[in-house]
Amino acid sequence: MLIYKEELPVDTLDVREVCLPFSSAEKAREAVLKIDMQYNRPCMWYQTDYEKISYEEEKGKKFMIIAIGTGHDWEDKLAKDQYIGTALLFGDSLVLHYFLVDMDFFEKEMEV
Repeated sequence: MLIYKEELPVDTLDVREVCLPFSSAEKAREAVLKIDMQYNRPCMWYQTDYEKISYEEEKGKKFMIIAIGTGHDWEDKLAKDQYIGTALLFGDSLVLHYFLVDMDFFEKEMEV
């Protein structure tokens, strides 16, 4: 098993494109170990079983990570099963909740 880290968005209603070695957002979410702060930056740690990754997955697939602040409404476009974790930023004055979705879902549902 290998553990990797990705930095996450730092603002409310922010998004970040990430390339991860998983075939679906569901598999990527299952691999998330923790969301926490490191050097004042929110980060996501996830695991991969490198030996089990197919060639296509090794190249990576694009996903979107969406940050939503407490009290912000995304009009029922996101679901709890897309949630990957929460981080407290700026001395705990900002709470961001992170969701990981497929690029196709993001482009269709979020009307990019």
